[in-house]
Amino acid sequence: MPTLKAIAKKIPVLSAALSTLRGYQLMSKDIDQVITQIYETKAWGGAFSASGTGSDVAQTRTLVQQLPLFLRGFAISSILDIPCGEFSWMKELDRSNIDYTGADIVEAIVAANTRSYGSAGRRFVRLDLTKDPLPQADLLLCRDCLVHFSFADVFRALENLCAGEFQYVAATTFTDRTRNRDIVTGQWRALNLERPPIALPKPIYLINEGCTEDNGAYADKALGFWKTADIRVTLMNRRQPGR
Repeated sequence: MPTLKAIAKKIPVLSAALSTLRGYQLMSKDIDQVITQIYETKAWGGAFSASGTGSDVAQTRTLVQQLPLFLRGFAISSILDIPCGEFSWMKELDRSNIDYTGADIVEAIVAANTRSYGSAGRRFVRLDLTKDPLPQADLLLCRDCLVHFSFADVFRALENLCAGEFQYVAATTFTDRTRNRDIVTGQWRALNLERPPIALPKPIYLINEGCTEDNGAYADKALGFWKTADIRVTLMNRRQPGR
């Protein structure tokens, strides 16, 4: 029997109503409560990962093939992957000679990953991207995260990561979107990080992920790479308009 969620996807009015109701439910919670609840209820559940369909094998195959090209080309020796989720696709990636730290806000994910995948040069820690001090790395990988954040939390995350020591930041961006809309943290929308109000500069490197979800509706989904210094300039200009 089809679920209410599946039915709603075919009826725009019902889908909008459910989204509004979900937004009200999420507004009263902080980020760790929101994400933990979503994980525990498998609200983002994909075929292979409770972290969402974007972590499924079919949606990460291109990334697994192409991300190592960036890592080698830009001499990346350490990665902070936040949120790391259940390490479902990252374990397939060639991380030769890369020191890896996976971070997530959900304590149960961190504990399970540590038991299953923790090793020398590979560790998992609990961190809140919007406020916790972040361990140094050459690359901060932030895939499928900001798309779930309100604009306010997007900027909190960007300010926080810019306080850290990273040469590069990689994040999910939808390159063909012309407008961004705000959401309640825990919901989802396609987000173009080059468009207002985020307005980051053009990424220095881009991997189109070959997304096939919803019959190709998100074919513009990509992992964009920025110099952290360029993000700092964008945030400074936002704080001091007209400078």
